[in-house]
Amino acid sequence: MSDTSPGPAPMPPLRLPDSDYGSVLADQLRLNGMPEAKVREVVAEVEDHVATTGQDPVEAFGQPVDYAAQWQPFSWRHGLTQMAVGIGVAAAGGSVFAAVFTGVLEPGPWTNPVLLNSTTLLLFGLLALNLGVIPWTLMALAVRREGRWLGTGRPKYDWTLRLGGGVLAGVGFGLFVWWAGSWDVGSVHGPPRWLTLVAGLLLAPLALRLGPKPGDRRRPSPPGIPPQPWWRQAWRALRGRG
Repeated sequence: MSDTSPGPAPMPPLRLPDSDYGSVLADQLRLNGMPEAKVREVVAEVEDHVATTGQDPVEAFGQPVDYAAQWQPFSWRHGLTQMAVGIGVAAAGGSVFAAVFTGVLEPGPWTNPVLLNSTTLLLFGLLALNLGVIPWTLMALAVRREGRWLGTGRPKYDWTLRLGGGVLAGVGFGLFVWWAGSWDVGSVHGPPRWLTLVAGLLLAPLALRLGPKPGDRRRPSPPGIPPQPWWRQAWRALRGRG
């Protein structure tokens, strides 16, 4: 006699808070190069629809990466511009380090020039790679992955991305240590120490003017509320409040 008892009830679909979907969608739109004002409008429309109908946002609009592409396809030009944010911050850190490091090696007035040699050039390259190119690329891949599998139970960030970033950073540091002592391009005098320090301190907040970076998880403000000026964003970042 066959068993006619009903099987286990099917699992209901995973419903996402509209705020989670809106945050991920905003990240995808920013990564694609959509202006912040338009991002706020699109996210507001999505969340208004979800609040009105009670429909799951993934069921209504699809995965965030696909829905974002309908509004704004990915632009490599914008992607390279955003990568320049990380490189700019790295250059700022390198400028400050060069100004201070030169003063330690050769004490003297701040009008003395910064000494540029193979070590400082390699350090600048290492900072740009490890603080600019690698983090931006890995975070962009992680953001894409999250926007493609939202609500499916898959991990948001692949551990291989983090491991790969650590390996690349370690290899870069190892090459720096090995190469710094064997490669010599001579020494040249750069700008004055004070100018290098000022340039480094100004570069980081100015880089914030280029816009958000992938993975910042910042929700857009509702339409009608003007965005914060770049100098206020820089001040909040320096205070550790994002």
